[in-house]
Amino acid sequence: MKKLFLVVILILAFFSIDHKMINEPRENLFNTLADILSGSMKATKDRAAKEANKHIKNILELTPAQSTYVDTHSKTNQKLRAFNTRFCINNDFNLYFQGNDLRQVCQIIELQVKKISN
Repeated sequence: MKKLFLVVILILAFFSIDHKMINEPRENLFNTLADILSGSMKATKDRAAKEANKHIKNILELTPAQSTYVDTHSKTNQKLRAFNTRFCINNDFNLYFQGNDLRQVCQIIELQVKKISN
């Protein structure tokens, strides 16, 4: 019990004492934790775009050009939203998908964009 109490006091001192010797390791620890947490957020942040990419490739038989086009437009959720706005909502002409293929792609992307919004 004494050891636990000592550890708690040392941890509190580590976070509350403002001294050169303690500031540098504390800042390094905080920076490391921030990098780890932001890295995990980036991985989960674009999950909807990755799911859309996977669903599109599973449902449609894509040419290599279409596949690279899908990869570039589904890298991030922001690019996914831009694609949805431009080709699904505004009905702009798409060089890679037309007709039924475009409708299927738009259905998949709209579903993922709704997940992003919620």
